[in-house]
Amino acid sequence: CSQEAVTLFLKQAGLPRWHPIGRTRELAAVLASEDYCNHSPLLIRTIARWCRLKAVTVGPKQALLEVLREIHSLPTGADALADDDSALESDLDHPQTRFLFDILSLMMGPARRNDSNHGTSAVFVVCLSAMAVVFPEPRRVPLDVVLLLFEQILMIEPLAADELSDAYKHRNGRSNGNVGALERRRYVGLIVEGLLHMGVVEIYEVDENE
Repeated sequence: CSQEAVTLFLKQAGLPRWHPIGRTRELAAVLASEDYCNHSPLLIRTIARWCRLKAVTVGPKQALLEVLREIHSLPTGADALADDDSALESDLDHPQTRFLFDILSLMMGPARRNDSNHGTSAVFVVCLSAMAVVFPEPRRVPLDVVLLLFEQILMIEPLAADELSDAYKHRNGRSNGNVGALERRRYVGLIVEGLLHMGVVEIYEVDENE
């Protein structure tokens, strides 16, 4: 299981299977730790893609060092529970969900520094975190099921619903932020497109003859 985790990481980071990074104890510890990846394919893929993005400018070795440093700066266990925002308590009670939320916050934070809210997109983070909990095993899931899950999240998750409402009011110049079903589906499509561009999720075509 540990070797499979390392192999997946190297593949998603764009590195060959024999790359020396795969033999580092620090990486193996993060991939296996219950506070971090716990061998979750989605979490491993996410940090690998983060390394891949960083490696473009600093190289793979320095990219891994920076990612591991940021990961180890995150609160874990009892510290993480103590730092919880009350609005997030029910959503982040799963360790891997919390870790994914934190990682995506770090990944997407710089991209939103010029945003009026100066924060991380709750929509992206909460949707992908939900996927990690609802579909924990490495298997293909029908796209329609994922789209329905995301649409439900935009309706019932306060953080996501508020962000969507604010974006809708800003884009349309309206004081009323009530978002209809069609507009919600449009945002769901944008979420999937964004996750695809990040390389965290993939879409496969199904051969009807199989």
